[in-house]
Amino acid sequence: MGSGISCKPSNNVYPRPEAVTEYGKICGKHFVLKDGRVTDVFLGIQYAKPPVGTLRFEKPQLPEPWPKMRSTIKYKCRPIQQDYFWDRLQSGKGKSEDCLYLNIMAPNWNPPSSKGFPVMFYIHGGGYAMDSAAKIPCENICNIMVSNDIVCVTIEYRLGFLGFFTTDDEIATGNYGIWDQYMALLFVKNNISNFKGDPNNITVMGQSAGGASADLLSLSPFTRVEPIQLEVTPIIDGEFFPKSLNELRDEAPKKHIIVGETEFESLAFFAIGQVKIKKKLLTFFCERTRTTLQQLDKITDKTKQFLSFEKWEQLYGISNGTVRSKNELKETAIKINKDIMNTIPLYNFIQKSIQQRSTVYAFNFTHFNKQSLSGVSLFMPKIGATHGCELMHLFDFNYFLFSFTRTEDDLKVTKIISTLFTNFAKCGSPNLEETNPFSMSHDLRWDPIKLENPINCLKISTEPKMEEVERLKRCIPQSEAYAKLHEWLTVMDENVYNEFKANVTFENK
Repeated sequence: MGSGISCKPSNNVYPRPEAVTEYGKICGKHFVLKDGRVTDVFLGIQYAKPPVGTLRFEKPQLPEPWPKMRSTIKYKCRPIQQDYFWDRLQSGKGKSEDCLYLNIMAPNWNPPSSKGFPVMFYIHGGGYAMDSAAKIPCENICNIMVSNDIVCVTIEYRLGFLGFFTTDDEIATGNYGIWDQYMALLFVKNNISNFKGDPNNITVMGQSAGGASADLLSLSPFTRVEPIQLEVTPIIDGEFFPKSLNELRDEAPKKHIIVGETEFESLAFFAIGQVKIKKKLLTFFCERTRTTLQQLDKITDKTKQFLSFEKWEQLYGISNGTVRSKNELKETAIKINKDIMNTIPLYNFIQKSIQQRSTVYAFNFTHFNKQSLSGVSLFMPKIGATHGCELMHLFDFNYFLFSFTRTEDDLKVTKIISTLFTNFAKCGSPNLEETNPFSMSHDLRWDPIKLENPINCLKISTEPKMEEVERLKRCIPQSEAYAKLHEWLTVMDENVYNEFKANVTFENK
């Protein structure tokens, strides 16, 4: 998609773009879109000192000024992380602790107003332990996002142990990766006008852990304008997050938000580390919960009903610890995992946000090209739109390794979702009449969620429409029960917990 222009100084057709930051000058490269328009690309811009030596396990520090022009035409190294099998198959960048760099892709043409172009600040996902902005080809970002009159920024930040290790005291306070994101955002705020961007119109977006980071950044007092089951993640450190997230959320100003999920989020994780559940686990839940519940006088009747085996049968179709087939058990595990890890937190987030009078646009991404999964589908009991599939259309990049031929339907969905998201960056609403993607075949608007109808989402597909999402409807009576279930699991005695763990194993592929 598109064509590149050589960045060698001898090329006089398009002189290499230059920009001035508060720390020094940089020189990038051009990329020409299919329609002939030119974009400016700057890769590997330093926004903080290398976090090495005495700066390891410290908050990021402002970079030293550089006196000479710096070339910024290549991605820098990925942050230190564990490589999974797809990293070994891909010809990716190397890894280094010196990773605090960002990338800016901007239109070369004049903005529609003197304020500059709207800015999209994208944070990659990966569970705070893996992935990199360098995986997404800058050409794709230019073709899909920048072409819509947007300045797009992607960033690297510390991951895993180096990004989130803490001793729970002043020796190692943690949250270094979140502080990196804040430092990158501050750099963009202070410098993006030199790239034709509007410093007062920055939309923070992300996928997976990156989406969680976008939410966290909106809660911290440091970024205001007006633990999940992972080894190393953001914590309430008393500084970046001076209070609990619920308290910060109550105090945060109202916002415009886009949030959503794919139709089968959990499928992807069966290809990474397939969940293996013993049937004995279901019997364990049935027997153990009844005896333990008798000891907990603070649990509500609603939670007791949820924990009862009859409730599980009603929700997931399994009774008395038995299933008809191994695939049925896997599909049920996928549904339960998705509810607990994605759908119920999503529902609760939406509820909390609209109660605070934020404007929330929710989506359910259902479009799927089965060729995109290729051999990975062998590890899945079924196939469909799963974790990361929407990125294929936002950035034309397949996280499942394999290249595949885009169909007309794929291109149509790419046009729809990219226009919706860039519209949102421009004005806080996906509905801009002059660039309404639904006008291609629909007279449709993406309505924000209302308190009286908290499950009405936009189905993003070749035939987009507003609809009630069944799994969100299922979560309404469950959300309180799951919260109580989480409390209950934390007070289970050690013997019960060990017995529970003995019935669930994870098998790495």
